[in-house]
Amino acid sequence: MSDQLVYRLADLVRVLNLSKTTIYELIQRRDFPSPVKLTARSVGWRAREVTAWLESRPHSKEWHPAQDSV
Repeated sequence: MSDQLVYRLADLVRVLNLSKTTIYELIQRRDFPSPVKLTARSVGWRAREVTAWLESRPHSKEWHPAQDSV
């Protein structure tokens, strides 16, 4: 994985099986990496930060990331 890899919101929704609303609620609670500004009108999330967040989560029977996970 490249250190420069960045996920867009649609990628996170698909890979993590979370809604846009849930992702932004987690960010507000400081329980998800903050987005980085890519251009004046777009943001993304550093893949290494998303991977670290995912690995820090306790395993749950109720939620599983998609098979092609981060």
